[in-house]
Amino acid sequence: MEVADFVAEALAGRQDIEPFAGGYRHSADIGTTTLTFHASSGADSRLTSIAMVESRFTPGVVPDFDDDGIAWLNRRAVFGSFFRDAHSTGCRATYPIDNGFLEPDWQARRLLNALSDQRAFGIAIGLMDLSLEHCLASRKMFRVPRHWATRLPSEGLEKVAHYLEQQFGLPATAGPASLVFEAPLTSGATTRIVDPEAETALISIRTDVQHPVAGVGYCVTIMPPRQPPSELLTMWCTKLNTLEHQQERFWPRLGAWGKRELGTRLVYGMFWPTDEADAGEVRMLALEMADRVNWIAGDLWLPGVGLHLQRDTA
Repeated sequence: MEVADFVAEALAGRQDIEPFAGGYRHSADIGTTTLTFHASSGADSRLTSIAMVESRFTPGVVPDFDDDGIAWLNRRAVFGSFFRDAHSTGCRATYPIDNGFLEPDWQARRLLNALSDQRAFGIAIGLMDLSLEHCLASRKMFRVPRHWATRLPSEGLEKVAHYLEQQFGLPATAGPASLVFEAPLTSGATTRIVDPEAETALISIRTDVQHPVAGVGYCVTIMPPRQPPSELLTMWCTKLNTLEHQQERFWPRLGAWGKRELGTRLVYGMFWPTDEADAGEVRMLALEMADRVNWIAGDLWLPGVGLHLQRDTA
């Protein structure tokens, strides 16, 4: 069975799900979420299709965020990045379907989880900063796990760190609940431990950080070594998220570029809700983040300058 077949089987008979040509729709007073499958361009024969889960919130359900507000929201993104356009505010996740890479039923479960929870999580995140009452209400809205059912032993993280160093030459260290490594943005870059000015992105995967809405899971971040000027942070958040969703052969777009540290730094963040830890998943997340840095290095990074829009990506 292919991914779309697993999804169709899981949703068959659901009265709250409306099937339509190319996908499924779940509507409610607070907004609409769609799961759609699109044919790829054919440039990569291994890519069978591209799935997208997109929620649009009913006007008035969340505040009318401007671009800066969206960039701030994206520091907590789950199941995709927040966006705004002329029609509404929403959240979007793009997922390439490669039946030869991961088990189709596993990929289908990720899409079904996003279809089920993206809209509700997005609205709760959108309301959290309005007041303490909204924050507490958002936290209580979901009965999500707040404790790991299966913890990942430190030996599992250490094996992933060893794998990254041996296979790709990426400096990596592991702690009881975290994996931290560096990925180069320029050729010849060493490590910030040796050279504080080395142009490497700092990547962390942690299991000891709870999402305020989604509970326990993997908290993943990418910190670039050079930050854009403060007046361009919001633009870069918007641009990077837009460019990511335009890629075909890419990892799932389940996280987002957003503003962190009181809005002073641009950071990529992704939270993967789960209470069952697995070393294979950590390794996959590490490879995904390393590839994301490699994409930035090849298309959007100017040595000695930092993020830079080339003519073909502007």
